[in-house]
Amino acid sequence: MVISPSTTSATVMGAETDFVPSAFRLLNTPLDARPPTACSSCPSAIWFQQDGWRCFCNVMKFLPWQRESTPITACDAREASVARYAEERRKL
Repeated sequence: MVISPSTTSATVMGAETDFVPSAFRLLNTPLDARPPTACSSCPSAIWFQQDGWRCFCNVMKFLPWQRESTPITACDAREASVARYAEERRKL
């Protein structure tokens, strides 16, 4: 998979991906303005703005990111979601 520096974060551990959540794309949020968490490139994350960026994990069913959160640097749910996303991209 081709990786673009504008869509991945060097601070996130795990599989590289070109996935960018829709909320970031719609608001043209640059990489350096996205929260520094594994969730920022996870296909299972649901991002929204409410007094800053917040994230809902569709797998674990909780809010792993809010302004005061400690960044998640590795997550099994992210890795599985990135693998499914990559597989779907290959089918296209």
